[in-house]
Amino acid sequence: LFTEFYDGQGSSSKSRDFLRVGELQNRISAYLKAGAESSGDEDGQEHGLAFANMYEAYEALRSDEKGSRAKTTKEGFLHHILKFLEKQVLVDYVEEDEMIQTTKKLDSFMDWNLLNQNHYVRVKRVLGLV
Repeated sequence: LFTEFYDGQGSSSKSRDFLRVGELQNRISAYLKAGAESSGDEDGQEHGLAFANMYEAYEALRSDEKGSRAKTTKEGFLHHILKFLEKQVLVDYVEEDEMIQTTKKLDSFMDWNLLNQNHYVRVKRVLGLV
């Protein structure tokens, strides 16, 4: 979610205003797959985050075209995470439109705490973007 909304460049690190849930779902799969492919060494040992385990667990979830809210589906898994983030006033989750928007609280946190230049490189390294 962070890498889709924030790029750490310019006066504000925010790079987009909204994101569709389906797009986020596809991006999660792509990021986890890329992380799983690049996180191991020649012996198959993982370093850093356990991308292979996360990718396997995420892909084991069913996908439901009807938008099921069951935690055993990808849609339901994301729904529960987004509802949690909404309760924390970090995102606005518009279920009818399947759209996610960040709040001023999250924007400020990202700009002033997480993505200031002192932390930006460290965050990118943790996310495997460096």
